[in-house]
Amino acid sequence: MKCDYCQQENNASDDFCTHCGMPLGQWYYLENGQEQGPLSSSDVLTLYCKGQLTTETILYREQHARQTFEQSVLYGYAQKWHILEDDATYTQEEIQALQLDENTNVFVEGMQESLPYNQTILFEKPVLEVPSVDWFYQKDEQWMGPVQADSLLTLYLQNEIVEDTLVRNGQQEAVSYASSSIYPQTLEWYIDQGKKEDAGPFSTEQAVAFYVQQEMEPDTLVWAEGLEEWIAFEESALMRFLPEEMPVEQMVQPSTKQPFNKWKVAIIALSVLLVTAIGVDVYLWRVKANHMAQVEVSEEQLESDINDLQDEIDSAKEDLETSQKNNKQNKKDLETVQKKPKKSKKRHRC
Repeated sequence: MKCDYCQQENNASDDFCTHCGMPLGQWYYLENGQEQGPLSSSDVLTLYCKGQLTTETILYREQHARQTFEQSVLYGYAQKWHILEDDATYTQEEIQALQLDENTNVFVEGMQESLPYNQTILFEKPVLEVPSVDWFYQKDEQWMGPVQADSLLTLYLQNEIVEDTLVRNGQQEAVSYASSSIYPQTLEWYIDQGKKEDAGPFSTEQAVAFYVQQEMEPDTLVWAEGLEEWIAFEESALMRFLPEEMPVEQMVQPSTKQPFNKWKVAIIALSVLLVTAIGVDVYLWRVKANHMAQVEVSEEQLESDINDLQDEIDSAKEDLETSQKNNKQNKKDLETVQKKPKKSKKRHRC
């Protein structure tokens, strides 16, 4: 097996070049879930130095396990920087401290070709300083604001203002948002993949390409720095970058989703509780009314039963008095009969 770096021939079973020590074999890495390669060790190091691979990029050699770039043997080579025509070896911090000219050629150990300093991860691109002043933007021919620059970015990402929207910094002359000093030249988008890890970052062009290729739905959630929360693709600034001519089946249908309104939900919940409470009160009142009606009916029935019983008692008393009177009369009659003299029987002679 020939070493790509020093061209030394090695045995097929060798993992490292016996001459220069570079890892042998072809490399592969994962980009957006897709396998890329094969690449030589030198090619992988070049991509890392350009910033196209990171320490977290998954890569592997043939017949070897997958691992991050930082876990691989190549990471050690990537820590040894050199300046062309200079035999010294520098760490990343040391070579950055030299403040080299942008066009100075540099490389790491194991690379076959050098790169201009400004094309490597060593070069720190100037960060755009956003002035913390009040901004105004035009909407429906009226000036809105003041707002901070990051608020304008949020409005832009939410598709509420566009590149041509007029903005002004304080009392300065109005310009289009795209011409202002706070317009984002590049955006990095992330895509929600449900239970899987969020994919990204992707450029605007890449994110739009995923949608055009039907790898995303209109309601797929996306996010970019400047947004407070994830929003649907169809509600984002990505919509403005779709091709003018798209198949009908790919056109985004207007969303029928209603925005979440916590006050509306609270009012509905309160109304449900109120109706429930009224229903319970009505039910209890009806139960109480039925109970009272039953009590009244019971009282009326009891009073009627008492009256009937009293009538029966009065009638029994009358019968008893009548019976007592009859008994007295019978007793008198019996005494009278007993007091009458007996008649004597006379015998007649024949």
